[in-house]
Amino acid sequence: MRQRFAIFHMLFFSAMIVIALVSYYLFHPLAVVSPPEQEDHYAATARDVLHKMDIPVDTVESTVTLSIQKEMLSHTQRTHGLKRANKMIREGLPVYLYNYRTARKISIDGETEVRLSNKGMVLPTKIDFLIASDNTIHSFSLNEPDSILIPDSGKKYAENAAYGFLSAFTPFGKRLQSHGNADTLNVFISEQTDSFTSRNNQIYKVNGRYHDTRFNISYDLAVTVTGSKITKFSATPVNLDRATEDNELFLQVSIVAWVILLIILYIIYGIRRFRAYELGIKNALVWGIVGAISFAYVFMIDAIHGPEFWGMVFGFLFLFLFMGLILLAVWSISESTGREIYRKKFFQIDLIRNGYFQHSATGRSIVRGISFGASVLVLYLLITASLAATGILAMVPPQNLIKILFFTDLYPANAFVYSVTSTFYAIPIFLVFLPLIFYQGVKRKYIAIFLGAIAWMLAPLLQVAPIPALLIVQFVISLFILWLLFRYDVLTAGISFFTFVFWEAVASFFFIGSEIMFYTASGFTVVFLAAFVYGLRTQFTKDPEIDDEGIAPTYAKHITERQRLKGEIEIAHSVQFSLLPKSIPSHDGLQFGSYCLPAEEVGGDYYDFLPFSNNRTGVMMGDVAGKGIKGAFYMTLSKGFITASAQHSESPATILKSVNALFYRYVERKAFLTIALGIFDPNQKTATISCAGHLPVFH
Repeated sequence: MRQRFAIFHMLFFSAMIVIALVSYYLFHPLAVVSPPEQEDHYAATARDVLHKMDIPVDTVESTVTLSIQKEMLSHTQRTHGLKRANKMIREGLPVYLYNYRTARKISIDGETEVRLSNKGMVLPTKIDFLIASDNTIHSFSLNEPDSILIPDSGKKYAENAAYGFLSAFTPFGKRLQSHGNADTLNVFISEQTDSFTSRNNQIYKVNGRYHDTRFNISYDLAVTVTGSKITKFSATPVNLDRATEDNELFLQVSIVAWVILLIILYIIYGIRRFRAYELGIKNALVWGIVGAISFAYVFMIDAIHGPEFWGMVFGFLFLFLFMGLILLAVWSISESTGREIYRKKFFQIDLIRNGYFQHSATGRSIVRGISFGASVLVLYLLITASLAATGILAMVPPQNLIKILFFTDLYPANAFVYSVTSTFYAIPIFLVFLPLIFYQGVKRKYIAIFLGAIAWMLAPLLQVAPIPALLIVQFVISLFILWLLFRYDVLTAGISFFTFVFWEAVASFFFIGSEIMFYTASGFTVVFLAAFVYGLRTQFTKDPEIDDEGIAPTYAKHITERQRLKGEIEIAHSVQFSLLPKSIPSHDGLQFGSYCLPAEEVGGDYYDFLPFSNNRTGVMMGDVAGKGIKGAFYMTLSKGFITASAQHSESPATILKSVNALFYRYVERKAFLTIALGIFDPNQKTATISCAGHLPVFH
């Protein structure tokens, strides 16, 4: 059996790896990103442009970041499909641009023509570029203080300066005075030049339209000339879809709604677990620390270029503590709730927690998790490629992914941090907490999987637009991962999800063209393969004898004990209610009715109908002092006493005296019982009633 398992997963995993790499190269937009190591090259390009524009480059600071043109990528993918879109990007479609930002300070002295109020000040000048892989400029901005006066050279000079800038530094430089060939040639069509004054300087804005026939995309171009200096240039693609903007709004609304709902659910379940001493900290502490470090690392990426060092430090520490506590609480409550509902799904986690790394069950979960994670990636790529071919889907990596994944040269840390921040809140919430709660409610696995997939669908993690396509793909992927949970265990499903998210980002390292990123991806491949081989190796070792209950956390044992007691109480409840009359006697002129609702699951309340001679019926009501199991036991004992005594007498008083004697003889002194017994004679239309400490029958 284990040998067949090993052979199957070796073949299955090998096939998934090949299909995943081929599909990724053909369809995934991250496979065509330009190498991040070229940041210095793009910075040099920007400085060269500034030098040729006679703009000093005595910079204070500068940054180069990769930027994605979401609308252009979405439009191209939905128009041409994922495969053709990747090919167009490799041929030069400017989807990925490098944003070069720099700043310099200008000292304002008395010799400079400035407003008098600014003399003696040091003012910043900010410069922005968007540079394509072919070193052409797609956006430029020079933001200088308004105090600086720039000589005005006139409208004609401004237009010539704009055309010269477009020809020298951008791909939009071919000038044609006629509008006739705008749809057939790559040309810049001049439309109009606006002129206006802003404070001290005369400003000209040269507007035009450019159509790129290679990729069938039109651009609105605008060049701003302040006095005699180019200060701004923008090239905006026109007539592109805005599906990514709708996605961002949907994600914001769904995240807010989910946060509110989850806070309520976790508070309710958390209070219950805390009161019952059923919250574990050990596993949750590791989860919280790793997650907190990862989220704080992301914060550092955002703040690393900020001006306030200590603000960054305090922000880092605050986010570390805050996210650590949140993740600790989420995991501990989710794990405790999951163990109560489906304890067996956590067996492999308990094995690892207790050091049984070589147990075959642990190895099977690792092997399944990695191989099925690869299959999830294949499923994702094939579904998105199929939907994109119909024009209803685009796969657009979020800017956050680009920012984290290609931050400096720390690629291993970047990849791990991105995967952690994408999965460490989703696994306990959508892979443990919600689906198992659904299972507890509906008692059917496939319905719970369906409901869990719907819940996960409304909190999407995938890079797909527009919203209908996003929901379809997220639902299918969630169905498969949740099936792994109910078919196998939490560890298998969790590793599968992490593997999918990790390699969906890191597989791009193989194709970008960066040597260091290729080695990084190769190193991660070795790690995953080593884990996979280790899991296979455990299938050929003998497992030690393990007590399932013994390796569970202490709080889990409390849950097991409570569930055992609950089961016994349910049995007692069933037995007690089985002792109540199954039918109600019926007589002409006499109507009976009955209902019993214990204060707890079981109790000391009881009633019965007793048959007597001459068509007479006895009605008995009793109540044992106390509730719960003890009261139910004494009431069950009393039923036997009453039934036995009624066989020897038909007088209510005599029967109760006999019951009292038996109760006094066999029951401890601190317990007592009250009974009201009446015998109804429908023929004589009489009722004989006797009470033994019970409440009055008639008022």
